[in-house]
Amino acid sequence: MVPPDNTERRAHIVVPQGTPLMALSNYLQDKCGGIYNSEIGFYLHKGSWYVWPLFNTQRFEDSPKGLTVINIPENRMPGIERTFRQTAHQLIILTTGGTRSIDSSTSRQVDEGNGIRFTDAKAIFEDFGKTVNNITTLSRGKNVTEVLFKEAENGLNHVVTAAKGISSNLMSALSKISSRKGQVVQAVWENSRGSLIYPGMPVQYLYENNNTTKTLYGVVTQVQDFIHLKGEGMAAKRYVSNSSVTLFLETDNDEQS
Repeated sequence: MVPPDNTERRAHIVVPQGTPLMALSNYLQDKCGGIYNSEIGFYLHKGSWYVWPLFNTQRFEDSPKGLTVINIPENRMPGIERTFRQTAHQLIILTTGGTRSIDSSTSRQVDEGNGIRFTDAKAIFEDFGKTVNNITTLSRGKNVTEVLFKEAENGLNHVVTAAKGISSNLMSALSKISSRKGQVVQAVWENSRGSLIYPGMPVQYLYENNNTTKTLYGVVTQVQDFIHLKGEGMAAKRYVSNSSVTLFLETDNDEQS
């Protein structure tokens, strides 16, 4: 489990009778103050239950082991057999197949908001307003939580009200907008060994743009392995493995500007 963003200690947490174990992390995230501020991911893999912040793109430098993806333009190194190297602290892979990128972060921020606000439920019960001489005065700064995760380039910020207008779960509220801060990239890893990638693995992604090498940071969200027989006929005896690696990466600010 990646250490939580929420460090608040709670005296007790009541879990409803019959709650499946695999539903526990989502229950804590949405109903019990939250664990991470960038949504929660979990996956059962080889007897271990992995729990991590799903859209946190800033974990690579602080993680004990990370993934480095070097994206080679398609058809530049076709058929290369050695496509990865594993060390004590990182896995380095070459993605030599096709690459797809979907960056809808800007449009989503315009349409769905680049910030969020909600009324703090704790303030309602503790100190929502002050009454003096039969006049009650409310403070927006004390009672309303408002977060802007990125300043709009045109200066027109779109701060929306959370679906739960009254809440004390800052982690869950921030998680609802965390996916708008990045892009999805899917790359093909040929002659792969997908089992070396663990769920939620932090990643640095190196690629070429205008004869310049650029680096983006993110997290692995999905790996799909495809094992097939190489060649045709009775003489074909060798099986090869290719993997589709899906990443959630920070946006390229240079390209957006």
